[in-house]
Amino acid sequence: MSSKITTNEKPLVLRESNFLDGDLNYLLKLEESNSNQDSSFHEHDFGELCLLLSGTATYVVEHGKCVMTPYDFVIIPSHTLHKFEAHENKGPYRIYTLWCHSSFAKKLSSKKTDLTSEFAHSFVNRNLFFRDPELAVNVKNYFEKILELEKSEGFGSDLLVENTFREYLISLSRYLVEKRENIIVPTSNKTIAGLVKYVEEHLSEDLSLPKIANALGLDAFYLSHLFSKEIGVTIHRYIVDKRLSQSKIMIEENLDTKTIIQKIGFKDESHFIQSFKKLYGITPKKYRQMVYKRYHQ
Repeated sequence: MSSKITTNEKPLVLRESNFLDGDLNYLLKLEESNSNQDSSFHEHDFGELCLLLSGTATYVVEHGKCVMTPYDFVIIPSHTLHKFEAHENKGPYRIYTLWCHSSFAKKLSSKKTDLTSEFAHSFVNRNLFFRDPELAVNVKNYFEKILELEKSEGFGSDLLVENTFREYLISLSRYLVEKRENIIVPTSNKTIAGLVKYVEEHLSEDLSLPKIANALGLDAFYLSHLFSKEIGVTIHRYIVDKRLSQSKIMIEENLDTKTIIQKIGFKDESHFIQSFKKLYGITPKKYRQMVYKRYHQ
């Protein structure tokens, strides 16, 4: 379940996978977006992999941003707040987007080869941004093969899809091991980075704007304006989204609700439940049931 995305109009879906097993194994689609279709800051409880095919867009993550040009590729870990911004007067951009839950990668793993391990290690930096045409073409070929296989109704087509997906994950994992020098670190404003770090380290405490500004030695108005300009969301909205995003991780770790509320700085259970449902469309209890089903089916 991802947080709601607000756009002026929906991106045009050019091709989309239809192979969904259970709540979600993966969803692959090719979309076309223009300058009127910027997404809001959001996150998912599954990994997201995006390959830009044409046009330009800016990938914004909570601690930095990168301008994407054709055949740039970004891997976004679960529960990472991010968005994509189209560029005015640059025309539409086309992008492959793959949503894949770690449980699916685990399902495709073996005792000897854990297809989630290299991603988990690499995600220490919270996202991976690559500029490597050879990698991009390889990824594009896998995506197109998966979409073509899904059209087939022949015997074993579902297994062929899984095998192709397994090959893709193995290929990408090997790349992460062998060619880390091609990773691009998103440019980060030091002030924004300092604010993000402070919020992360004091999530259970009072995070009013005056307190944060005082801790960083900055003017509150300046800090608020800078954050909204750079990230496209208010500091208050960011903090609420960050707290709720962390609550999902804690639910996945099976922490009880009382402990979660204390750790993320909500005043009471009622406020937490109301805020969680407003953002994600389901209650924390329902989300806990979904997580249990995902890992125990």
